[in-house]
Amino acid sequence: KQIMALKNMEQRMAALKIKGSETLLEEVNAELLDKSERGNELYLVKEIFPQNEYFLKYSCPSTGRVYVKCVEKDWCKDGDKFSADAAQASSHHFTLQEYGNLIEA
Repeated sequence: KQIMALKNMEQRMAALKIKGSETLLEEVNAELLDKSERGNELYLVKEIFPQNEYFLKYSCPSTGRVYVKCVEKDWCKDGDKFSADAAQASSHHFTLQEYGNLIEA
């Protein structure tokens, strides 16, 4: 719970490096809602925080580092479906279509 609540992404990344994001998500019984072709994974975490929270696991294309960040529930939907890519797009102020047009170098 303490790791997931860290606001500073670098501190959270360091803690995840020690703990491991898979272990962390497993220990809080996170429910995988969506895994995209780009490797983004969207999880629902219940009963840890006062309300259900959504977490996005992704890797940085330039560094390869794996991050886990809390995302807004409203960002997680593409129509009626949960979408890890929609959450990633919204977190960077892109539409899903704009994010889909990005090319990884």
